[in-house]
Amino acid sequence: MKLLESFKWAISGILFAVRTERNFRIHLVAIVYVLFFSSFYALTKTEYIVLVILFAGVTAMEMVNTAVEHVVDLIRKKQHVDAKIAKDVSAGAVLIMAIGAAVIGVFLFWDIAVFKKIAATVFLNPLYCAAFLLSVGLSVWYVKNAKKEKE
Repeated sequence: MKLLESFKWAISGILFAVRTERNFRIHLVAIVYVLFFSSFYALTKTEYIVLVILFAGVTAMEMVNTAVEHVVDLIRKKQHVDAKIAKDVSAGAVLIMAIGAAVIGVFLFWDIAVFKKIAATVFLNPLYCAAFLLSVGLSVWYVKNAKKEKE
């Protein structure tokens, strides 16, 4: 029973991040777009494994950052140099992971021929273009409407 409870609390933590953390939502939206655009590439199983590791790494780091921020805020109600350092270093870890993921993404996806195929398929077709623009609008709305709350 304790194992099931630990999954329950872990899922609760993930849902908290999904509901409340703007940056976590940005990463989720990025994952959706990466998965969509990856369908235009002939990625190998290994390349998809790399993507999954990157998705997990970036989102996990974002959740650790959220945890650090909440613990620091709980312990320290006033500004303190050490609290700032803890929060800044934690945020920096997320940034390093995200930059690393982006660099790997460039290596995996930089292909002018595929860019042209995407443009012809998505951006030159009025229906697909409208759907894509709608998805961008919904993504912006989703990211901006994170509910800041304390659990």
